[in-house]
Amino acid sequence: MGYEVMGRISRALGRESNKQHHATGQAGTFGATAAAAKTMGLDVGPLTNALGLAGCMASGLMEFAEDPRGTMVKHLYGGWPSQSGVVAAWLADPHCYDDGVVSDPAILATARKIYARLDAEVDAFPRYAARITAQLNDGRRLTVEAWDHKGTAAKPFSTDDVVAKFEKVTASVMPLAAARRLSGAVTVLDTNALGAMSALCAALRAAHS
Repeated sequence: MGYEVMGRISRALGRESNKQHHATGQAGTFGATAAAAKTMGLDVGPLTNALGLAGCMASGLMEFAEDPRGTMVKHLYGGWPSQSGVVAAWLADPHCYDDGVVSDPAILATARKIYARLDAEVDAFPRYAARITAQLNDGRRLTVEAWDHKGTAAKPFSTDDVVAKFEKVTASVMPLAAARRLSGAVTVLDTNALGAMSALCAALRAAHS
């Protein structure tokens, strides 16, 4: 449900918006809200309110001004950016992160060989696409094209695909057994929301202990 909501809002924003703004940062808030609301069992009223608050957190809406009763959401507009500012500063603190990878000479040398340019055929494709061409030292040119990348409606992820990706991206921060407990708890959320959420919370606590 979360992915569907995020996808629908991203499509409504249009490709032009996506060229200037990362859709995940805008639409992802709505998708996460929908998923959380479904997990919590919220009905249509609270769910609608939750999505409205998500809009305030994703960008800031003037909808509150149309409510004759007034709302408290405007107060969020000062607090939420303040939280984001603290998190941004914390993430940027050089004492908190190791940027050795991005300053690695070999990686930088490779990066200087990579160029990106607009491809008219790819840009005209109604969905996501890409074309990559590699020029080898022996003179050969190898080209790979992707029309509809994996994870889209045309080439959807299976549950196994999602679990495998989760295990890969969490490999550096948690043991495989912990990752599998988490993924197992998430994949059954729709079957027994209350019990599944309890199992998920237990798995999260175990992963961080």
